[in-house]
Amino acid sequence: MDKVVESNGIKVVYASDLERHLEGLSLDYKEAGFRKGFYFTGGNISSC
Repeated sequence: MDKVVESNGIKVVYASDLERHLEGLSLDYKEAGFRKGFYFTGGNISSC
């Protein structure tokens, strides 16, 4: 079953079985010159 989390008007949908990996995860949007995008920090996620 999917879960939906909303913060500041933005909804994020994820599979509930991933919840333990997402604990403490933050999603930020940054703009620095030509570099723009979403960045994940913290949590229990390993890189791909």
